[in-house]
Order: sequence, then C-alpha cells, then structure tokens
Amino acid sequence: MKALVWKGPHDLKVEEVAKPLIGSDEALVEVIYNGICGTDMTIQKGGHPRAKAPLIPGHEIVGRIVEMKYRRRRLRIGDRVAVRPLINCGTCLACRSGQSHVCRNLRLPGIDFNGGCAEYLKVPISILHRIPGNAKDEEVALVEPLAVAIHAVSRIHHPSKKSKILIQGAGPIGVLIGLMLRYQGHRRVAISDISQFRLGIAKRIGLHPLDASDPNFKSNGQALAPEGFDILFEASGSKFSALNLTDLLRVQGTAAIIGVHSEPVPVNLTQLAFKEITLIGSRVYTTKDFAKAIRLASTNRLGLRKLVTHILSLHDSPKGFDVMADKNSSLKVLIKCS
Repeated sequence: MKALVWKGPHDLKVEEVAKPLIGSDEALVEVIYNGICGTDMTIQKGGHPRAKAPLIPGHEIVGRIVEMKYRRRRLRIGDRVAVRPLINCGTCLACRSGQSHVCRNLRLPGIDFNGGCAEYLKVPISILHRIPGNAKDEEVALVEPLAVAIHAVSRIHHPSKKSKILIQGAGPIGVLIGLMLRYQGHRRVAISDISQFRLGIAKRIGLHPLDASDPNFKSNGQALAPEGFDILFEASGSKFSALNLTDLLRVQGTAAIIGVHSEPVPVNLTQLAFKEITLIGSRVYTTKDFAKAIRLASTNRLGLRKLVTHILSLHDSPKGFDVMADKNSSLKVLIKCS
C-alpha cells in the first residue's frame, strides 16, 4: 500500500509499504481522509519527544472498515468510522479515576505507532466509532479536532450567554472553539491572531477578529471588554499570548489553556493572584466528547467544510505540510487517502 513516511526532520516521502496485518481485537480501516494538525507539523520538524522515525503520521482519521477477525455487534465490515485515537494504559491514577483521556501513558497513532496518512490503517476496534449514513466525509473528517474544541468549552462550567470571551489563536482548534461557542448561543466572542487570512475565516463564522500584531492590540481588546474578558481560551501556543492573558482577563476571570507550548513560558503570577484568576487546563477529549463531535458533525449543519482550505491526494501529501505551514493561506488541510 501507499503511505506517507516521516524519515527524519523535514523528510517526508510517499512510499510503498506493507499492508498491516490485524489481530483479533483490531480492524483494518481504509482511510478516506486524514487531517494534518499542529502535532503532525511538530513531528515533521523533528520536535516531538515521542515520535521516532520511520513513522506514518496522522491521527485525525475517518475511514471505512474493510477487515475484522470477528463480527462485532456494534460494527461491521463496510461501516464508515471515525478513529478516536487515544489508547490508554488502564492502570494509572487517571484511568482508575475514569479520566483516561489524561492517562499518564497515553498513546496515539501517528505518534507512538503508524498513523492514518496511508491507504490502510490497523487500530484497536475499541477506538472506532460508527459514522451515520447521512454524514458527509468532509464534515466528519474534522471530528477529532472538533472533539478537542468541545472538551475545551466544557471545561468552563455554566458560562453566561452574556460572557465576554476571547480566543487566542485562530488556528483550527481556536476557530472550532469559536464555532462551538456560537453554536451554544454565545454572541460576544472575539478571536486574536497575526494571520489576516485566518481572522477572515473566523469573521465569516461570526467571531470578532482582533489583530494580535497590531501595536494597539490590548487597547482594542479593552474596547470590547473595558473591565477585561470574562473567559479566555489560550489556543495559540505562543509566549506572547501566555504573557498577555492575565492583562486581558477581568478580576476573577477564567483562562483555559488548550494550546501546546513546546517549553515553559512566562505567566504573570502576581496578576493571577491579585485578580484571583482561575487557570484551567484542557487536554484532548473524553469518549463522550468524541461521540458528541460525531453527532454534531453528522448533521452537516455546523459548516465544518468551510474550515477546510485544501484537500490534497496522498501522492501530494508532503506538500500538505508546506501548505499547512503557511498560515496566511491555509487553515485546515485534509489528505484524501483513498
């Protein structure tokens, strides 16, 4: 079969590799779409601590079951499925506490073993979710990052519809958080970024754009929220945004950290204490979040396809990483694998 193989920093090639052989608790999935995300970009650069070459990247996967050893009651050959790419150990404190999404030993396809940027993928049957027949492939291809957004929003308990909210970072996750907030009825949602292209997409889905490269960025934010924002989602992963979040929040405001920072970043802890700011972490998603993402994406009403700026063939998949790296012309890149 054909697959995109990461062979080392900045070295991606489409090659012929052996088709996976499945075990009794595994399924062979013909991959329809694989989305490129920030983690894949980090792997491509050689910056991910767990990824070891050679590796087939990709964990945002929608496909079709083509082989199983035994028939399963909830799944059958031919079903379209979304892969919930979290494999937990089942023994650590998080797993024993029912919070397996923050498993101490969490493993993902495309990071710890071969992933979805290939014609076929083998995965445990337990992480496959059937997709309803009416769902469109291009919509459900965004289920995995949508689940990340759903979980991030759920970390803020009972926010008022009148809350003034800022999302830092208009990448796929930031925009999806905005989309979910709009879906839930929030109307005072701003989003910041340095990419005018991505801010333009965010504006079209009803978010108020703030140019983070503008010297008057903070004052522009204060014009929207004179006392400070009630809620802030940090989805950029930038040092600048981390340092600014305490300035932008009101007294007793709440910040949720979703963006992955590659190294420790400065945060104004004095402001955190004096303003009694609540800082919340958010990592991936629960099984319920993932199932909710499938239900919402399958309605085809969220407009997820509008966030997909490029669809490339598996043959052209190395170019997809270059496209994704250009934040002035892309938001979400999908690889059509079959």
